[in-house]
Amino acid sequence: METPDSSTLFLITCSNNKNEDIGNNRYAIRSSIINSVDSSSGKRLMAGRKHCYRIIKNSSSMRNGILLRDFGFNHRLNKGLDLGYENLTGVDYLPAIERYTGRFYASISPNIEFHHHVLIVSSLYGLLVPEEYIQIYSLHVTDDDNVSKSWSHNDRLTDILINYIQKNNLTHIIDFIADENYKNLISWEMVRNQVNGNVLHSYSKQYAGPEMLPLLGHIFSEIIRWPNEQLKGIKSGFQYKGIVFDKSQKIMNPFFPKQETNTAPNRLEDIIGRMRRNIYKIMNKAVLNSKLRSIILSEEYNIHFGNLIGYFKKINSETHKIGELIDDFSNLRNDVEYGKLNISNSPDTWKKICDDYSTLIKWARENYVDVGGFEKTGFE
Repeated sequence: METPDSSTLFLITCSNNKNEDIGNNRYAIRSSIINSVDSSSGKRLMAGRKHCYRIIKNSSSMRNGILLRDFGFNHRLNKGLDLGYENLTGVDYLPAIERYTGRFYASISPNIEFHHHVLIVSSLYGLLVPEEYIQIYSLHVTDDDNVSKSWSHNDRLTDILINYIQKNNLTHIIDFIADENYKNLISWEMVRNQVNGNVLHSYSKQYAGPEMLPLLGHIFSEIIRWPNEQLKGIKSGFQYKGIVFDKSQKIMNPFFPKQETNTAPNRLEDIIGRMRRNIYKIMNKAVLNSKLRSIILSEEYNIHFGNLIGYFKKINSETHKIGELIDDFSNLRNDVEYGKLNISNSPDTWKKICDDYSTLIKWARENYVDVGGFEKTGFE
């Protein structure tokens, strides 16, 4: 791993969407963050990874009524060198920057070069460098309280981060973490003390939480190219293309007002949770009905998938989980498009998804934006 000649560190997060390619079955230890921290920090990092691996494989933790170990990605997760185990076979790796394909990563410029330090905060891996080899997996910090405890207890993640800062003589940190659940894994006061207060957090005046990810990806692609001295010169309150950089860490996005809605938040969350469970129900069946396949791949579906993003991009997904729902729709469509689901009897489940979708559209029309023309697409 080539160490950047810079004193600036960018912090970003992993993503739920991932590249499913098999990649390489040989682990490249030279690509690991282990080479950039002390041995004691490396051991603590691997211990945390092992603990989260066991949560996935051995616990009774569930997401949307499905055991974590039963998710397709987790079927492929094995005890590899990346997780601190000695197993050398049956493990498929890709560099993290290629494995993650979510909204932030989809917005990053192709073939981006990192001239500054970049660390990825991950629920399973803790801290990663972009070129580090990782497996495919599915784990959210919110899946099990023990995930966050694995990294926050005794400031495990923070201590490892500080050790990386010390080893690489870093003086400035720019925080691009959109999800508060991941941001809260770090004891920021300890980090600020280490770099004399030179920590900048990113906020948007338009979006909140994970809804910021596409914009953050674009901005990250641009300023990662800036010279080190220019990055060090960014002042608290600096605004750039819709992103505000601020030294103070706020519990919620200070620019995003709470929305008053005619539908109670818990009702919305119930609907969204049910839609996600039904999507998983379809995806977990071995085969897919040909009629349902044609619906999902139709122009009407594409229109509505685009509308789903457009209509709900202003909603605080941290509260309503809209972002995760969008990811689920995307995963469902990709699985159908690439032939991973072929024949099954799922029309009833799909109808339930469509009915709930219509309810959400109605709520959006009443509370957020004009969604005229929805009825003309023939989706209902």
